[in-house]
Amino acid sequence: MTRVLAFSASMKRPLLVRLCMLQMQAQTYPCSHGIFINSDQYKNHQDPTNYCVLLTDIKIAKGSNVKVAYGQQGHQHFNHMTALQLFDIDQFDLFLKIDDDDIYRVDYVKHVVADFEQRQWDFSGVCSTGLVNNNQFEQRERVFFSKRQENIYKHPLDEAMPGTYAFSKKALQLIIKQGQEHQWEGRYEDTLWLKWMLQADNIDCQYRQQQDYTYVVHSTNTSTSRVV
Repeated sequence: MTRVLAFSASMKRPLLVRLCMLQMQAQTYPCSHGIFINSDQYKNHQDPTNYCVLLTDIKIAKGSNVKVAYGQQGHQHFNHMTALQLFDIDQFDLFLKIDDDDIYRVDYVKHVVADFEQRQWDFSGVCSTGLVNNNQFEQRERVFFSKRQENIYKHPLDEAMPGTYAFSKKALQLIIKQGQEHQWEGRYEDTLWLKWMLQADNIDCQYRQQQDYTYVVHSTNTSTSRVV
């Protein structure tokens, strides 16, 4: 059985991080979850930006585990790697980036696992089905980020939403290694991860066909202008 670890980073969004954890524990396929709640106002665990206690009553699904930490905000790569490394990654086969502000239907993890087991890729992603834009829902077949100039690789994954990125252990180890060896370039983590994945000779990158992820635009979202 493919062992799945989801990882999420969240800052100053108490309701959204709770909903994120609830969505993962409602999945029809067991999925452990590492969550790093971070803050630019970090002093100690008594901070009002520490929301760990708001997650303690959530029932953990059978076959899953959840670990939550609170700490100083870093760059986005650091934040996500901190969430991921709350667990021993050697105990898992598949790693899912889960954003705290998007919609993952209950079969999302099951469908990622099925695609992974069938096609044996190392890195994959998919577009959004529909778009929640504040209080409006737009029913579209495909929603994706407009391509940044430095991200045009002429590959279908150019259009995949970062909240759908999935990694094999080999791909994840490459991400960790690259993060340790390269000075952080001050860019979004998804830009660098996509670059590293598509430029690696030994990483099989494939686009998935799924209909159970929906991107959400809201007032504190940094990607609004890039959605098409």
